[in-house]
Amino acid sequence: MTVLTYYSLDQPNSDIIETLNSLQIEAIDIGHPGLLDLLSSTTYSHFNTLEFNIKTSFKWLALLGAMTTKLDNVIFIDSDVKVVSPLPILAFEGIWEHFDIFVQDEGTSIFPKHPCTGFIGFKFGQRNISLIERLHKEQTSTIVSAASQHDQSIFYDLISRDIDFYKSTYFLSQNIFPVGYLAPIYRNFLPCSVLFPGQENPILYHANWTVGIENKALLMDSFNNDRAAPSNRENQSHDDLIYKVGEFEIRLPFDHLLPEYQKQHCRYDRFLPILANSLPKGSSVINIGANCGDTLAFMASSNPMLNYICIEADKDFFSYLELNACLIKDVLPNCRITTIREMIGLNVRTASLSGSGGTKTATDINDQHHGRLQTRTLDDICQEYSTECSALSLLIIDTDGFDYDVLMSAKSQVESQQPLLFFECQFSDVYQLDGYLEALHWLEKTGYSDWHLFDNFGGYLLNTNSVTTITQIIEYIQQQNVSNATRTMYYLDIFAASATSAELARHAIAEFRLLDIAKPHPTRLPISD
Repeated sequence: MTVLTYYSLDQPNSDIIETLNSLQIEAIDIGHPGLLDLLSSTTYSHFNTLEFNIKTSFKWLALLGAMTTKLDNVIFIDSDVKVVSPLPILAFEGIWEHFDIFVQDEGTSIFPKHPCTGFIGFKFGQRNISLIERLHKEQTSTIVSAASQHDQSIFYDLISRDIDFYKSTYFLSQNIFPVGYLAPIYRNFLPCSVLFPGQENPILYHANWTVGIENKALLMDSFNNDRAAPSNRENQSHDDLIYKVGEFEIRLPFDHLLPEYQKQHCRYDRFLPILANSLPKGSSVINIGANCGDTLAFMASSNPMLNYICIEADKDFFSYLELNACLIKDVLPNCRITTIREMIGLNVRTASLSGSGGTKTATDINDQHHGRLQTRTLDDICQEYSTECSALSLLIIDTDGFDYDVLMSAKSQVESQQPLLFFECQFSDVYQLDGYLEALHWLEKTGYSDWHLFDNFGGYLLNTNSVTTITQIIEYIQQQNVSNATRTMYYLDIFAASATSAELARHAIAEFRLLDIAKPHPTRLPISD
């Protein structure tokens, strides 16, 4: 999912771009195209003035650019929207299963219904691409003709004239996605101390009907200013999630989606703990893309007699990983855990990380960039940590689209030790797709002949000894990626074994398929000093 924040800046300002990127917000300075060149981007524009409507017409260009570049669903958030709870990404995905658009809803029995486009999401597809192009064309034509309608009116008029578009639009509940005219209710709202009877705690607040930058800022500041993803351990306190994993209570960022995923998909991330219980005592497990240490906690709870090497590149996740490793060692003092902060890869030599909701994606870059990381091969890491990485029984990779590159950086270890492999096959472009196909054929030549496939929800699909079967399923997913088929899954998890470990792999799969899984319930609690 792409979350787009759109800014227009008076002068190119690398500090602003770098700050936004450090917050995992993809920001692009589009300059001053067309009529925007006549305006000052730092001057506040009053609602429905000509200046306001010229500026908001570029919302459609920003959405269009994001969708056609990323080939993904897009959410647009206005700069005067305060996100006060984690966005329910899974709920949005559910909405997109039945609707093409979701949007804030304004209106009551005495106030005319009107969608508020300050928070709006578009499902990826040619139908919506054409709609956004049409929205921009109609708004710019009204500006030229001096009709000067604002973006919300343009959007509502357009979908009102087309019943198919109207029926494909989902209006979000005003209880948890409040809009501007509710400002008097929320003016003194403090989430930690005030509850409204029968009222959900809001996910976001939109100050769109509050006139003036200062008034908007004051109104938004009345919400809990601490509701931001922590950037270091000193700032991680009452908003952390405490999540029960076996014998442990691990800490996760407040917006981490693991609890929600496991609540909705009872087999999500449930196989590896079962596999851990089957691995030889004292053998090593390398987990690349270890995130906050949740997989570590699941596996250590199942088998504390393994040597765990956890590698994570993102500094925020790594701080949680280190914390959770300490919490695990407090319960299991003899559990061997090594944490390493490195970006692993072969061909992706320089990268930056971005993302939210408990996942970060690497972007290959070749120029100077804030937060860039030089990658190292896994073979280099194993040579440096030769003692810890000896007797390698399992290699886990979860790097959101670059697992193939990590695999190819470990040719020496894979060919010499032939560990079990568990990795994601997730791709968003042809370059990544080709990378996975190359890696699969190399693994086949190396001796991997027993393949087990899972869907991205944790469900077991099949066992095969043919890479051709895997490539056919990859093609099936690719058809969905380019909107030529109905979405049923997003990516594969691939579990691979050579002849020497095939029996162990099949035993673990059999145990997993018999498992009766109870759904967990995450708890949000304050963390004591």
